[in-house]
Amino acid sequence: MLNGSWTRLMARGGPSLVFLGALAFYLAILPYRIDALQVFPIGVPVPTGDEPYYLELAHSIVYDHDVELTDNYDLREDYLRFYPLPLMSHRSETVAPGHYSKHQVGLAVLIAPAYWIGDQFRLGSITASRLAVGGFMGILSALLVANIYLLAREAGAGIGTALLATAALGTTNPLLSYSFLIFPEIPAALCAIYAFRRARLAGGGSARDLLVGIALGTLPWLNSRFALIALPLVLLYVWRRHLLDRQRWGGLAAFLAPPTLSGGAFLALNYYLYATLVPNVQDHAGLYGPDGALVGLVGSLIDQQWGLLVHAPVYAIGLAGLAALYWRWRRADPPDSQARKDLILLLATAAPYLALVFSYRQWWGEWCPPARYLVAVLPLLAVPMVEALRAGRRAYDRALFVGLLAVSLGISAAFVTVPLLMYNQPTGRSELLIWLGNFVGVDVIRFFPAIVGHNAQSGPLAVAWLAFFVGLMLPTSYVWRRRSGSVG
Repeated sequence: MLNGSWTRLMARGGPSLVFLGALAFYLAILPYRIDALQVFPIGVPVPTGDEPYYLELAHSIVYDHDVELTDNYDLREDYLRFYPLPLMSHRSETVAPGHYSKHQVGLAVLIAPAYWIGDQFRLGSITASRLAVGGFMGILSALLVANIYLLAREAGAGIGTALLATAALGTTNPLLSYSFLIFPEIPAALCAIYAFRRARLAGGGSARDLLVGIALGTLPWLNSRFALIALPLVLLYVWRRHLLDRQRWGGLAAFLAPPTLSGGAFLALNYYLYATLVPNVQDHAGLYGPDGALVGLVGSLIDQQWGLLVHAPVYAIGLAGLAALYWRWRRADPPDSQARKDLILLLATAAPYLALVFSYRQWWGEWCPPARYLVAVLPLLAVPMVEALRAGRRAYDRALFVGLLAVSLGISAAFVTVPLLMYNQPTGRSELLIWLGNFVGVDVIRFFPAIVGHNAQSGPLAVAWLAFFVGLMLPTSYVWRRRSGSVG
């Protein structure tokens, strides 16, 4: 009876319930995580990393109605309202006169209302703006989790499977780590997954076309690298909705207007600031060639300080689920065209962006939690993850998922309990592994590759860890599958 009632409740209001549950979870841990960061005795105040620079921009937008920071930074030191130490400048080298931040202004615009609300209250020597903005980021994170659930359901998962995949992604790193941080990753992931869902479904009216266009037009303003997510999704949406399905052209105009206007304004601002239409490369570390991109790929997965699979091994299920989609397309009888479409959409959306971030000389993201540059596209793995969960019917498949999820949740619990374990300097020595080694009395660092801060053992260790994850996935029933009927 309870199970039936719960199923009916989720069938009627599942996305809303998922949103409320995720919001309650994120907001419940927010004050503790901020307090733990602020009082931990190693000299790192709150906010940290790039966060104060986004707050500084938000302050200028709220009170000066501009993004020129000469008066805020050089004259009044407004950052002291939320950052209790001298703040080194992140000034961009512009041809335009004035003090401009090297960070894009999109996130500052989004958080400005929350910043203003928090700035009306004080927490000791600083205002509550950091706490208020953290709460707003929690709301965006909960919306992201609700969209993960919707994507899982739209991919054919039942309620239970969709909830399981959603929980696996929403309660582990890196989504949990960034749920309260003032970084552009969470809003970028929200825009990307919403546009991906609509491109996948290829349905809806002009109002929905407009919302998708707004989401995609927002992405470059969060960070210029997100343009490599926006552009493929613009093309995919036009192809899926207006070329294949022959939707009316009024909807196409509603969709194209926001990214066209936004893109034009973005290029105009770049030209004003830098006398070039492309983003200013002087503010960033530059790119590697193909060999360096391979290092970035391997490091993004298994580096001991910033690797995705080291800090959330449950994502191995999502990556292996790509094989499950492939087999559903090629070996199902009859072949499944939706699986083929999903693979094309996933590859076309993520590949250009991932090629850029793997090639970036600082692919780890510097002072930040692990897998920062992957956050924007990781929620899309809900599609292959639910495919793996649906196809993985053997005891080994279930035990593997439970085991990897348990390890991932344990690492999440460590990050919630001691948030500074999320952060590392590029020394090749993980703060999390140092803490774990002290706890168990074993030097566990020597068993993990250090792609950043390379040591002599990193190459063999990287090969060993990649082989380990491949070995875990190979016995599953969804990586190797004989010809069969479509998975239901």
